[in-house]
Amino acid sequence: MSRERDKPPIDALWPRVKAASASARQLGLPDAEAELQRAPAGADFGDVSLSGAEALQQGGAAAAGCAEQIDWVPESPVPIDIRADTAVDFTSQIDAILGAGGHTHVDIALNPTTDAKGRVSSVGLKVTSKIIRPRWAGGRPSAAERELIKRVETFIKDHEERHRDLSRSVMQKAVCDALNQPVATAKSVLKKAICDLEPKAQEALDAKEGQLKWVKNASGAVVDFEAVGAKHDYHKKGCDPFAAPPSEKDAPKEGEP
Repeated sequence: MSRERDKPPIDALWPRVKAASASARQLGLPDAEAELQRAPAGADFGDVSLSGAEALQQGGAAAAGCAEQIDWVPESPVPIDIRADTAVDFTSQIDAILGAGGHTHVDIALNPTTDAKGRVSSVGLKVTSKIIRPRWAGGRPSAAERELIKRVETFIKDHEERHRDLSRSVMQKAVCDALNQPVATAKSVLKKAICDLEPKAQEALDAKEGQLKWVKNASGAVVDFEAVGAKHDYHKKGCDPFAAPPSEKDAPKEGEP
């Protein structure tokens, strides 16, 4: 998230797709990791509209009793401690240290298998998430400022967790939709989810609450905040989780952009 700035709130380290098994290679997946944009979480599709969750690309919806669950690994690094006497100072330091608000990183690894009929019998999708967020570490605020700082801190934490949970929801649906499908269909479903549905979900969340706006009293003093929408584009141009990684000779040399 960001607060009253044009810079996108999350330096997104979005899906990295990894395929290491022979079965994965049968699907045309690269053996090396391919980095994609993540974009980085609302508890489910009900919180952020995805045009009817964009249903299964081939029609229908994922079964409630999906036979395969994603391997979900949420990590919780120690928050970044920030001392401040006011909420405005707290958020200013967040911008200086973290870039804007919090950051949610999601790593996605695929290790699918196919059956004798050429259908995907297991998607083998693992989602590892990591939230980098601020934590108030004390200061000398008034009682009112202390309460406001804590509410800002809680909002940032909850917002990043909604980003994280959106990634989980989108990827779980993709697994259910791809399971038992022909290889070509499964690849289409997974690519759609990673390259379009997931970033679109993140953009929809930020369009509702991606920025903090200060509320001031008649004398101009900050007394509260409200969450407002912010426009961000988390889609990555040329996103393709099944594209072969660049060869060493094509990779930029050290010091090159």
